[in-house]
Amino acid sequence: MKYLKILFLISLMTVLNCGLKRTPKLDVESMDFYSTARFIMTDEEKEIFLRLADQKLRHQFIEEFWEKRDPDPSTEENEAKDEFYRRKDTANRFFKEGTGPGWKTDRGRIYLLLGPPDKKIQQPFLDLPNLKARIIWAYYEYRLAVEFVDRHGTGEFRINNYPVELITAMEREKLLFGIKDKEGEKPVDFQIEFDKDAQEIIVKIPPEGLFYKEENDYLVSDIQFVFFIYREDGSEVEKFVSKKRFKMLKEEVLNLKNITFSFPYELEQGEYYLDVIVEDLEGINKLRKIEKIKVKF
Repeated sequence: MKYLKILFLISLMTVLNCGLKRTPKLDVESMDFYSTARFIMTDEEKEIFLRLADQKLRHQFIEEFWEKRDPDPSTEENEAKDEFYRRKDTANRFFKEGTGPGWKTDRGRIYLLLGPPDKKIQQPFLDLPNLKARIIWAYYEYRLAVEFVDRHGTGEFRINNYPVELITAMEREKLLFGIKDKEGEKPVDFQIEFDKDAQEIIVKIPPEGLFYKEENDYLVSDIQFVFFIYREDGSEVEKFVSKKRFKMLKEEVLNLKNITFSFPYELEQGEYYLDVIVEDLEGINKLRKIEKIKVKF
């Protein structure tokens, strides 16, 4: 009996806590955005968006969401945003299953995130136990094959499994949707830290993550850092931009593990999300990372 009472109390506390953390009611524009864009949002972005305190902050987030993914900010068009909605329209036309829109199907969700496959294999008339049709999409960049199966002949296709290559591809595209990388190279990871004593944001980038120009015996990189800083409780959003120049002798660069940049910035005690974009001023490539940090004095 005592054991049952403990279980009841735990269940009650869980229900109460869920009530306290209830998702805020979204306005029409925010809900319309979130219903589809959540498929290309990172987990951190979902947490940030659903915790934002009011409509104004959510609308600001939406503008910044597409700004971060714009591959060429010098033009009026946002090619990444346009491509996303083109994919949504295509999914609605070609992947209708049942009464829902095509972008909500398994094929639609993969198409939104990864785009059109490099190759399709269709096997429409299979007569196997629990398998009536199969479609395979191949993505050469990821060495990935996504298998969709119709087990009952209803025309509804479901992803057969989630191989690690698919999960890796999906997570990469969520973070880097629309962002240009050096052709043929995987995106470079970098580190974000906060020095509470010096009140500085520290960014450490592997040397291969930068684009260089040669000046005599030196390698030179002109870089723009864009910081989006979100309070964990959704009460505040800040943004700042800083430009830096890196210059070092070639042989010295080869011996570096990371190139470190520091940015004076005051943060009070609390939890934050730091969303950082690093782009060279030549427009060759971009890096991006979201880091959750705790500041405690």
